[in-house]
Amino acid sequence: MPLRRLIAVFALLAPAAAIAQPSAADVTLVVSGLTQPVGVAIPPDGSPRLFAIQRNGQVRVVTLSGNTGTLQATPFLAVATALSAANSCTDTDGAVRTIGFTASGGEQGLLGMAFHPGFATNRRIFFSSSDSNGDSVIWRLTVDDATANTAPALTPSNCQAILRVAQDFTNHNGGKILFGPDGFLYFGLGDGGSGNDPCDRSLTLDPANLLNGGSCASKASFTNPGGGPQVRRTSTRALLGKMLRIDVDNVTPPSGGTPPVASTLCASNLDGSAQYAIPANNPFAGADPQNACDEVLSYGLRNPWQWSFDRLNDELYIGDVGQGTWEEINRVTFAQAFGRNFQWKTCEGRFNRGSCTSTTSCPASATSEVILAYSTSNACSGQGWTGGNLGNSVTGGHRYRGPSSHLQGVYFYGDAGNTNLRFSTESGGVWVQPNSAVSVANLGGVILAFGEDPATGEVYVATSNGGIHRIGVRGSPGLIFADSFE
Repeated sequence: MPLRRLIAVFALLAPAAAIAQPSAADVTLVVSGLTQPVGVAIPPDGSPRLFAIQRNGQVRVVTLSGNTGTLQATPFLAVATALSAANSCTDTDGAVRTIGFTASGGEQGLLGMAFHPGFATNRRIFFSSSDSNGDSVIWRLTVDDATANTAPALTPSNCQAILRVAQDFTNHNGGKILFGPDGFLYFGLGDGGSGNDPCDRSLTLDPANLLNGGSCASKASFTNPGGGPQVRRTSTRALLGKMLRIDVDNVTPPSGGTPPVASTLCASNLDGSAQYAIPANNPFAGADPQNACDEVLSYGLRNPWQWSFDRLNDELYIGDVGQGTWEEINRVTFAQAFGRNFQWKTCEGRFNRGSCTSTTSCPASATSEVILAYSTSNACSGQGWTGGNLGNSVTGGHRYRGPSSHLQGVYFYGDAGNTNLRFSTESGGVWVQPNSAVSVANLGGVILAFGEDPATGEVYVATSNGGIHRIGVRGSPGLIFADSFE
């Protein structure tokens, strides 16, 4: 049994009070003074540090002591300057280029950060960001010292672009990355933006069926032989509205042939090579009837901005931001996630897209996976929704498995249009549904992101007013958990 799960089991077996309603007393402000914190990443080595991801391109280190933290004055990394012309990286096709960076769009910028499970020895950190062309890129930085609070300057020898995905618009970029319970890297991507998925990316599996005209036309620079990476730009847009699963510990060699044999990887280089490999059991790996991209795990998502795995049983919880009617939290088992269609843009929440009451177009699977749903900005008030205005952009969270026994199994989440930290509990498969009373505390800023300590299970919340809060008491990884989270 993986140690991260063993920790959660020990927490459940500890002497525990009955599950009680979380209160403001369960939330501690750890640090303030951040700018647009959109993520929290914690190295899997048990060290007393957390890394705050700022959309403006900076990563800030917070050193923890007791119940509070100290924000280090010098950023760990400043992407806006580190990815300038003076600091180039090795691109996906092996050429040395500037990856570029932009945070000009409200949903673009530095959006994700994940420490490799073996970070203590391989010193690898992965990032998700928007490049200067507004497209999504995952890249890897290898640091010199796993304990250092500042990263080295980026060079072609320590910075490697892993995967690029073309974006249609500046919103719905998704961006969160996590290493899953199987050690593979997961990447949540939105449907490409605008509204109501006008380019029909979310449900399109076969790249040959992509809409490529008008506002959905591909930008040429992605496959420009004179200066751009040799990546199948148009095909990458079949990855939008999807959850990806890739193996970043291996690469895919060129496919060979003249011209090269067509690759079933949608983000490969033109010769079929890639800086990642495909797990053999990916649902669409190799030849498949849908001609889908090998990288895809699940599809039919609108904008999975924040999502997580339950460290106890590996269930996947996805906060999928709604259009204008419903916000939703989906839960599926690890096995159910493979090939899953979450049904956007046919369905929104438990209903037909845009409807407060009708389910005629939504299959049972599309409603059974939705454990929590609330009306976007109270849009369905008077039509069955009586919970009040809870926001307009759900921020998915975590099911708590940390050291506070009375919080075991509580799911915490929020909204980027609401300052209340919210929660739900489950009994016999039935979840307490959202309403204006089911709130833990008002955190003073809207809820932007969550993070979990892989060593202890502690859950942290990032808010727009520059704060990082911890849910529950602070735990200790203990000696047997200090080496690894797997």
